[in-house]
Amino acid sequence: MSKIFYIAKREYRATVRTRAFLVSLILMPIFMAGGGLAQKFLEGRVDLETQRMVVVDPTGKILPALVTDAERRNKEDIFDSSTGRQVDPKFIIEAGPSDVLTDEQRLDLSDQVRQRRIFAFVEINSDIFKADRANPHAIDASFYSESAVSNDLNRWFTGVLNRTVQAEKLRAAGLDPVVVNKAVARVNIDVFGLYARGRNGEIRKADEVSRKAAIFVPMGVMMLMFMSLMMSQAMLQNVLEEKQQKITEVLLGSVRPFELMMGKLVGNVGVSVTMVALWLSGGFYMLHRAGYGDLLRNELIVWFLAYQIIGVLIYGSIFVAIGALCNELREAQNYLMPVMLILVLPMMVWFKVLEEPMSNFATGLSLFPPCTPMLMILRMSATAAVPIWQPIAGIAGTLAMTVACVWVAGRIFRVGLLMQGKPPKLTDLMRFAIKG
Repeated sequence: MSKIFYIAKREYRATVRTRAFLVSLILMPIFMAGGGLAQKFLEGRVDLETQRMVVVDPTGKILPALVTDAERRNKEDIFDSSTGRQVDPKFIIEAGPSDVLTDEQRLDLSDQVRQRRIFAFVEINSDIFKADRANPHAIDASFYSESAVSNDLNRWFTGVLNRTVQAEKLRAAGLDPVVVNKAVARVNIDVFGLYARGRNGEIRKADEVSRKAAIFVPMGVMMLMFMSLMMSQAMLQNVLEEKQQKITEVLLGSVRPFELMMGKLVGNVGVSVTMVALWLSGGFYMLHRAGYGDLLRNELIVWFLAYQIIGVLIYGSIFVAIGALCNELREAQNYLMPVMLILVLPMMVWFKVLEEPMSNFATGLSLFPPCTPMLMILRMSATAAVPIWQPIAGIAGTLAMTVACVWVAGRIFRVGLLMQGKPPKLTDLMRFAIKG
């Protein structure tokens, strides 16, 4: 046992003293929040060049509405309310031919878009106001621009067009558009959590829930778990390098293979816990500063650390066994693929689990040991209604898988350390695991 802890101590110190550890400690949270930070940085940093759009309107009713709304928008909606700085481009609407365009005219307008003389052009169907058309699925308007990706001009045009057409149809039916709009106005709903009874017996009122925080916190916790498990992959490289440099043969003169493997696993667990503890502390502080500290409950942190340690032991043992079997990193890629598919599986279904954390699908998948560390933590961070027996059952199932993985990995590790030449086949791996 002393040899295991000595190896673990050596592995831990060798890792945390490297520059790679410090870089990972700083860069991982930045990469994790990179999308949100980038969006925040780029907010308001748009191309403010005036966008001109040519409108071909055979009806003669839609073009005036577009011009009027564009003038209103250019005066009221494109400036920041606090600074007065322009944050959106102006829209200029120009009239095109009053008749249906020919292909030659469409080509000419397309060339004007390519030459940056206009931003887009639009064709309005002359039958757009008819409610009893022969083909109800006929195209009402065609929007042509250089990019097929939706843009602000397209969204603005679609909104004004729909409002104008709806108002005209209501008038044709003898209804007042103003009255109808008031009748069908959207109902405002506030989203709250649940009432609960505090430790002193008082009823604690439901708090208003921020949708962004309710999504970001569970996602952040799961991503943190995913990164800590992915870091175990470094053990494969470590074992592979020691095997290539014949360091392993020297070490085996002093310790048994299982002691060497367990020492490496314990050291990796220590590195992972150190890094995650620092990340969790920073996240906990930031959530409290933002007023969402209650979303990261104390018991959730305890469960997180428990699942993290078990998960690192599972995947770390697998990566160590793969490293012992192979002589080159290229050979290891063949064994890594199925492991990575299982590791990435929770990332494919996380949003569905977050939407319905108490569903049978979410519950069953979170009790599947390879997915338990990430999905159980995701469910527990999304709602406090997860029954206590489920995380306990998840711990039991994951512990059973941990024992099995460490035992099998130990037998493979013992055989593979001194193995040279062609990597073993799947049948050989099964024989190593059974017979040792």
